[in-house]
Formats: sequence, structure tokens, C-alpha cells
Amino acid sequence: MQSIGKNLFEPMSKRIHIVSFDIPFPANYGGIIDVHNRIKWLHENGWKVILHCFEYGRPRANELEKMAEVHYYPRPKTLRHWFSKKPFIVKTRINDEISKILATTTDEVLLEGIHCAFYLDLQPGKFWVRAHNIEQNYYADFAKSAKGFNRLFFYSEAKKLAWYEPILKKAKGLLVAAESELPYFQKLHPNSHLFPPFVYKETSFQTTKPYVLFHGNLSIEDNRDACIWIAENILPGLPNIDFRFAGKEPSDTLKEIVTKKGGQLIANPSNEEMNQLIAEAGVHLLWTDQPTGVKLKFLAALTSSGHLVCSPEMTSGSGISDGFHVINSVQETIDLIPKLLSTPLSETEWQNRTTILKEKYGDLNLKKIFGKG
Repeated sequence: MQSIGKNLFEPMSKRIHIVSFDIPFPANYGGIIDVHNRIKWLHENGWKVILHCFEYGRPRANELEKMAEVHYYPRPKTLRHWFSKKPFIVKTRINDEISKILATTTDEVLLEGIHCAFYLDLQPGKFWVRAHNIEQNYYADFAKSAKGFNRLFFYSEAKKLAWYEPILKKAKGLLVAAESELPYFQKLHPNSHLFPPFVYKETSFQTTKPYVLFHGNLSIEDNRDACIWIAENILPGLPNIDFRFAGKEPSDTLKEIVTKKGGQLIANPSNEEMNQLIAEAGVHLLWTDQPTGVKLKFLAALTSSGHLVCSPEMTSGSGISDGFHVINSVQETIDLIPKLLSTPLSETEWQNRTTILKEKYGDLNLKKIFGKG
């Protein structure tokens, strides 16, 4: 494993441009949690953050302007963009205004994901890239369970991403989120460093409530499929258990499936509502069949006071082996959940879990790379 170099980012001015694939507030899904928490930490440690973010469905956030100088850009998504040789997630994030700024800047620059890697051509060897996932694998996994046009789109995108990935060689270096993916990126770029997401937050142990929670962005195919799998396979075996599914933009079909099977679907909860649901859940049911990257909702749930019941793929990229229960079958899940709800997590178990999380996903790595402030 390549260790993190000391203070990889240390300009005299402590100024940094961050190009984000989405608006990083509220911090309520996947990699956007990583982006938001890093911006917040940099601001609190004396950095001037110039944030460039694409808007496509999430509102502008006044909260971000307390931490950064924020610039918003449209992300047009048309069929014409899909027919480009470049991946759709890249082509739709090419913007002339960002290009003008980054072409001449002498500040540090961090591009969030291959989504924003087009800008590496402006000053080859100068910009860093945050490698959230091996993206072609991520899209190929989506394609396996998708249907119709979505399946065609995901397969096409996976192929384009594999073709486009060598552009990352033009980066100054790569900051890799998942330990399991570091060897892959080191072969692509020798200046690749393991840089786990900063997700640890100080919390206090609290009494939980007897419900099971699944949460995530419900407009994303992986989370939608997980909801359906849980509703159709787990809920019928536990008719007297309170199951809650929370997240943004669920489809009417998903609402109907969950409700019909006896679950409660909480659509588009506010940031405060979601945090409360996570904090008070007696059991978090975290299921996916995609092993790519680090699952940030798994890490976020580790700070709560409830039990975690996870599929093997949910925990595979985390480097954490304790503090949760892995389930491998429907019956195992049905047998386990009532036992956990009747035996709440102890404060000692919670302390052990959060200690592990702080060691691996606290701000130590940020201090190593950006300095102590």
C-alpha cells in the first residue's frame, strides 16, 4: 500500500478549486458526503475553497456559501450528449466558463471523479483527481440489473469509461477512496494515494426505536432495486416489524411496492429528518449487490446507535471487519432482525465501533494531505 505523502497540498496561499459532479448539499448520498465533508474541513482549517458544481435537480444551497466561494453551472443532458464518444457523465460536465478559470489558475485544483477529468487537458500534470470508484465497473454492475434503454445506456457508459480512463494519467496524482481499488489505480498512475473519505463525526450514544431503516437516494437504480428486494423478500417474513424506507425521488412504482408489502416509504425527507431517522433506527438494513468502492451510507450508519445488518458487498471496500452483522440469505436476515430489535446495541459496542471508524475515516488523512491548518 502506498502511504499518504505528507502535505501533498500545501500552497502558500491555501487556495483550492474543487470541481464537484453535483451540488454537495445536503450531504445525503454516496460520494457527495465525501465532497461536502472535505469542503467543510478545509474551510474550518483556513483554506479558501472555490467550489464549482453542476446543478441538475438539487437546489442551490446557501449553506455552501458559508464555507466556499460557490459557482454553479448547468448540466445539459440530451440525446446528443449520449452519442458523444466521451462518456455521458463527462460530456455533460464540460463547461467553457470552468475551462477559462482552470486554464490559467496557479491555485491547487481537485477534480471530483472521472466525471470532471476533461479539465486535466487544460494543465496536464497539475490537477489532482479524487477517484471515488472504478467507474466502468460501477456502470457495468448497474447494467446487469437494468432493463430496456437503461441497460443499453449503462453498458455503453461502461465501455466509454474504460476507453476514457487513461486521461487520468494526465493528473498530478490520484486520491483513491477504497483500499481494495488502490492497486488498480497505482497501475494507471504511480502517484496514487489511499485517501479514505472523511465521514467520522462526533456523536453521542442514544436510545433507539424499534424500527428497521433502509435509506439512500431512491432514484438511483441500485438503491431502488435494494428496496424492492427487501420489500419482496424480507417484509413478508416479518409482518409485525416496522420497516421504513427513506430517500429522495422514489418512483410511484416503488412507493406502491413498499406500501403493498407493509413498509413505510418516507419520500424526500429534509436533512434534519434523515439524520433523525438514521440516529434513532434500532436496525439499519444495508443491502446492495454491487461491491465497488466504499459505501458511505454504511460508514455513516456506523456512527448511529443502532445495529447494522449488511450484505457482504456493502462492507467489502471499507476495510472494516467488526461492528456489524453480515447476512448471506433471506432466511438469515429474517431470523436475525427480531433478535437485534429486542437486544439494543450496548454503549460499549457503540464505542468500539466509533473508535474503529474514527481511526480509519477521521480527519487524520486530511491533516496528512492538506496540513494541520
